[in-house]
Amino acid sequence: MKILFDLTPLFDHLTGIERFAMNISYSMIKAHPENEYILLFKNEIHERFKEVCGQDNVTTVILPAKNKLIFRQVTLLKALKKNKADCYVFLSFVSPFFFRRRFLVNTLHDVSSWDCPGSRKWYLVLYSRLCIKKSLSVSDLVVTVSEFSRSRIESIFKTPESRLCICYNGISDVFQNAAEPSCDVKQKYDLPEKYILCLSTVEPRKNMSLLIKAFDSLKKKNLINSDLVIVGRKGWKLEQAVGDASLLTDNVHFTGFVEDSDLPFIYRNANYFVFPSLYEGFGIPVIEAMSQGTVVVSSDATSLPEVAGDAAVYFESNSLQALEASMVCVENMSVAEKESYIRKGIAQSERFNWDNEAGKLYGTLRDRMKG
Repeated sequence: MKILFDLTPLFDHLTGIERFAMNISYSMIKAHPENEYILLFKNEIHERFKEVCGQDNVTTVILPAKNKLIFRQVTLLKALKKNKADCYVFLSFVSPFFFRRRFLVNTLHDVSSWDCPGSRKWYLVLYSRLCIKKSLSVSDLVVTVSEFSRSRIESIFKTPESRLCICYNGISDVFQNAAEPSCDVKQKYDLPEKYILCLSTVEPRKNMSLLIKAFDSLKKKNLINSDLVIVGRKGWKLEQAVGDASLLTDNVHFTGFVEDSDLPFIYRNANYFVFPSLYEGFGIPVIEAMSQGTVVVSSDATSLPEVAGDAAVYFESNSLQALEASMVCVENMSVAEKESYIRKGIAQSERFNWDNEAGKLYGTLRDRMKG
């Protein structure tokens, strides 16, 4: 079987959807050397794949790019038509608008363009909706990352369950048996001695403003004695995302981009982790935090209870009072209570494994193509 993977999104930046594409495709290539693979990259081969790109069964195609829209709908389309395969797999963004081949696999991580369109500029929402509708209409298989997202896809697009496949996200290698960092991470990112952690793109639907309000309120009441650290790149509507600028005191720290190798240390050294998001297709930071033995306070929105199971302290989504109560609850936990959540969190995080999910997808592809 000859499988083509679109890995061009890996060049721009690595958010959850790019990590999904990177890890699922890499695991599949390593586990099934009997197949041929065509890997499409933008501008350069991604570091993760340099090892496998030297194999006889792997063909590498590097596509030059500047403008993202032209690249996605013109340059990539031409390359796809030129490179023949038995199966075309898109694990980050959906396939180009005018592309149609047998056997076509598209991944839809969430339906935020329908469920929360205000989280992006209107023309990007329109573009996203058009591309998603077209790609789903011509897909032989639609992959998504949670039962929540599967149910929303079924509801909105009337996609038959037989054409849907759930492949969860996993824990990256950097979190497995993470070693102590070679540098002083606290100094590198100017981290305070004691801190509550949140990791996410800073944009409105991640609901950082609610967390900042809750932190400020509890700080003024002397109910917490640590700082707040927010890790993540800046997204759209930054001012709206962080809320009242007067609440951004010296006790609130924004690190910006953090290298993957430093993340385990930052998770492990947090007092606890708070994830106030309003909408998630999956919610990778939750299981990353759990894997490092960090207690998690999470919104009960969308996919998060599915992902975190009984291992998180939940609060009612978008409720300031509920978030404050959950944070105070963790602040006042006994050592035994914290250890209980830590044990459950580690066990929950171990459910999510890239190799297992890649195997699930490969089995589905093989069975469908035989059929």
